Amino acid sequence: MMWSPNLKTAFYALLIARILSALNNIIGDCDETFNYWEPLHFLRYGYGLQTWEYSPEYSIRSYAYLAFHWIFAKFFSVFSPEKITVFYYVRFSLGILSALSEIVLYHGVRVTFGPRVAIWTFVFLFFSPGMFIASTALLPSSFSMYALAAAFGAWLLYKQAAAIVSSVVAVVLGWPFSGLVAVPIGLDFATSGKLVRAAVTAVLALVAVTVPCLLIDYYFYHKWTLPALNIVLYNVFGGSGGPNLYGEEPWTFYVWNALLNFNVAFVLAAVSAPIVVVQGIWCRQPFGRTLLYLSPAYLWFIFMSLQPHKEERFLFPIHPLLCFCAAVSLETFDDLANWLLHDHFDHSPASTPAAVPAKDGGPVASAPAPDVPLGLRHRPRRAATGQAAAGAGAQPTRKISPIFRALQWIVNAAAWLAVVVFIVMSVSRIASVVINFRAPLRVYDQLSERVLTPRPANTSVSVCVGKEWYRFPGNFFFPDRQVSVQFVRSSFNGQLPQPFGDVNATWRIPPNMNDANREEMSRYVELSSCDYFVDFEFPGQTEARLSEDPQWSVAFKEPFLDASSSPSLYRAFYVPFVTPKRVVYRDYTIFKRQKP
Repeated sequence: MMWSPNLKTAFYALLIARILSALNNIIGDCDETFNYWEPLHFLRYGYGLQTWEYSPEYSIRSYAYLAFHWIFAKFFSVFSPEKITVFYYVRFSLGILSALSEIVLYHGVRVTFGPRVAIWTFVFLFFSPGMFIASTALLPSSFSMYALAAAFGAWLLYKQAAAIVSSVVAVVLGWPFSGLVAVPIGLDFATSGKLVRAAVTAVLALVAVTVPCLLIDYYFYHKWTLPALNIVLYNVFGGSGGPNLYGEEPWTFYVWNALLNFNVAFVLAAVSAPIVVVQGIWCRQPFGRTLLYLSPAYLWFIFMSLQPHKEERFLFPIHPLLCFCAAVSLETFDDLANWLLHDHFDHSPASTPAAVPAKDGGPVASAPAPDVPLGLRHRPRRAATGQAAAGAGAQPTRKISPIFRALQWIVNAAAWLAVVVFIVMSVSRIASVVINFRAPLRVYDQLSERVLTPRPANTSVSVCVGKEWYRFPGNFFFPDRQVSVQFVRSSFNGQLPQPFGDVNATWRIPPNMNDANREEMSRYVELSSCDYFVDFEFPGQTEARLSEDPQWSVAFKEPFLDASSSPSLYRAFYVPFVTPKRVVYRDYTIFKRQKP
């Protein structure tokens, strides 16, 4: 039987991976900063930037989601006065939530599909760049990922109530669209003869989760509203243009994204359903239940690929499920290959399967070879030839063909090779993310630690950004309220956030907000009012180059990959000693205004 780690070992291993993510992950989406870190900073410290989504006029973001994370921020800030430390502690909390949900999924896979599928699922979860990126992102799609992974694990364990409650939490408190992933779970319970019980559980869970969310959002918005519903209406009916205002991508966008974040595992996941069908037909065994377990990932991937507006975070809810699908695909490939080898190269009689006691202590039941995943028993691998299974009383058969043994070794080696390639490519991708694209976090960290320290008390400092506004990581990286971010007009012509008001900020309709992504000139200040300016200069930019202005000097800089000047393959994967020679790095710089 193939070894797989016990739950405690697996959890600690996944926790280590998530802590490393919390420490080294980038903020890859400006929505994470402006729609979640900034409002969370406002709730904890009383100031921050507000986007139009939090205007009571639109109210498509929920304070209930933020309130859950505010608990962590409030708790950790008691022990640390430094806001950047609180930022990382909140990230640690996200990593713990992710590891807990992943271990529920792993437990379900281990019990239902056995140790072979479980160990592959664990490997894919542990090394996946997609999990590295999503697990510690402060985003509703990541929160839905946690809840849906737990729901899926509970489904595999046939813990009906736990699966339903986790699904409801994913939809109401997380991201409402993620409910599509839970549809197969609901259909399975509804057709299992326990429809009434499942319906009652769903209604009770919906009430138990929705009512507190309504009350929390009423407290902040001063009106009865359900942001989970509002965001669905906005995306369906479009408001003043809907999500397509923020860009459209071809259907291949998620294919390329998944190949980057899962490489070999995504290819395996993509062919999991076809290979299960082929294996089932070839071996004349039922495969419907396995397809049902694979269907959530397929449903979500196809649905999101059909939407015009696409973002990397929209795929987060199924990241753990892609790992599971890849594991099933890998194991099914191994099973199918062994069947084919037996049929064509080994014509000796198969031994009799071992007899094992039924779980309930009833009559002795016939079982497949002990290393067959429990969930795959409806399509078992042929019992090993050459010697009868223990306890079955069969007579030894003739010696196995050397050709069969060689081919079987090749099949097993191919499976392991796929895993090794996945691990190498995954480590390379994660290294690329951390080495090539983490400069903004390091720069703002040093801004607080070195550039602004020491400074006179009660001195206001303006840190300005232009075209690099979307890489600003948030006020958690500023030491106190005396340091503020300001926007200087650049080639970007959309709507930028503005500070929350000082009085009744969450329920007062702020001025100069719109839902059409129209540029608001009230957001900008003149460059002459800036004390510091954070920029990434590159050839051909239309904005002023402060590196050529004698009024400005370099206070700190970090190398940052210039994607437009670097080959796509080398910027996507980091190869030591090779990537630095093939890509172009430029300086991500803090400029300081020279005193007259």
